[in-house]
Amino acid sequence: MTHLTHLGNVITAAGRRPDPTKIDAIIQMPEPKATAQIRSFFGLINYYGAFVPEMRQLRAPLDALLKKKAPFQSSECDAAFERVKDALASDLLLTRYNPTLSVVIEPNALNYGIGAVISHRF
Repeated sequence: MTHLTHLGNVITAAGRRPDPTKIDAIIQMPEPKATAQIRSFFGLINYYGAFVPEMRQLRAPLDALLKKKAPFQSSECDAAFERVKDALASDLLLTRYNPTLSVVIEPNALNYGIGAVISHRF
């Protein structure tokens, strides 16, 4: 067996990546028209957040829609929705730690969240 599909991930000797069928379901989602749809979208994309280090920045305009009395639609929100889907549709792979490769630590703190990514430089 060369791969195993488990809990929305495809696991191989090289690492793990999102299950393409799950990502296709996200790609096919229409633009959200209500707060409940935004929350549903976030529930789907958050599961794969580890694959996209800049996910919080990409979805920031959509986060703003969850505030009370926020204007619901804008071209910025539409663009953010598409950028998130494009990022998830790209070739994503989480690899195992390799001590022979150099390590990059990228901390980030913004008005809407904090985070950090530890990755290899390939």
